[in-house]
Amino acid sequence: AGYGELSRADLKGTWGVVAKMKDFDFALRYQVLSYTMSFQGSGGQQDLQSNEGKFPENMTREFNSIKRGQSVIFRDIKVKIAGTDSKPRILPATVTVRIK
Repeated sequence: AGYGELSRADLKGTWGVVAKMKDFDFALRYQVLSYTMSFQGSGGQQDLQSNEGKFPENMTREFNSIKRGQSVIFRDIKVKIAGTDSKPRILPATVTVRIK
């Protein structure tokens, strides 16, 4: 699991979701295939899907409605080892970003 804080402007300026191996000695890169972004919107919990690592336009539009103090959760992050035919897998962790 991961946790961090970003301003709304910093979140909007971020490319998308990237997966990395922590404390790993080899140059191994993951390709993010899909994920779900969840946040509390005006109509309750909103769940948006992406089929790539980059934030799609519908997500970046929603960043404008997220208020200071709210959290954005990235979950069901599906990855594979980049440049290989490895079997995709869903990471067991979620990433929570609190808007500061």
